[in-house]
Amino acid sequence: MSWVRWCFAAWTALGLVWVVGALFAKRDVYIEPWWSRVGHLTPLLAAAVLVFSPPLGGRLAWAEATFLPEPLGPVGFAITVVGVAFTIWARVTLGNLWSGRVTLKEGHRLIKTGPFAFTRHPIYTGALTAGVGTALADGRVRVALGLMLAAFAFVRKIGVEEGLLAKEFGQEHAEYRARVARLVPFLW
Repeated sequence: MSWVRWCFAAWTALGLVWVVGALFAKRDVYIEPWWSRVGHLTPLLAAAVLVFSPPLGGRLAWAEATFLPEPLGPVGFAITVVGVAFTIWARVTLGNLWSGRVTLKEGHRLIKTGPFAFTRHPIYTGALTAGVGTALADGRVRVALGLMLAAFAFVRKIGVEEGLLAKEFGQEHAEYRARVARLVPFLW
């Protein structure tokens, strides 16, 4: 099996954790408006199509070109696994407070332990790290473009989440924000 297929297997494992975990989420007490969700879901879905679809043809054939002289299969796979593992760790740490949408759950509290001690949005940090790994293992332009679209979607969604958390948790969130990086541990 190629390194890219191993990367996709890691992504599949993450998807299974997501589906199973969603079954145990607490009830929502606030859900972001649909029009806000569309703003970050649309580029994220486009990213998934670019990364996971069969080869593109016609006018999009240029996206099948490689951006690397040689894909970095083993290195990319290792980075993908680290990113997926970090994402799963964050998902498990959130437990029944997790949601794929920007929400507040019954009994919502600010999680600051586990991977949340290193970055305020470790699910996105892990997913983007896994995306970098997959792009390095694959080497095609379209996978790199998918990674950029995912980064755009996550940064937009972070803005929405941060606004809600600041409103809900006030000073506690301000102190957490001052102490812990947004997305890249110790940097941003």
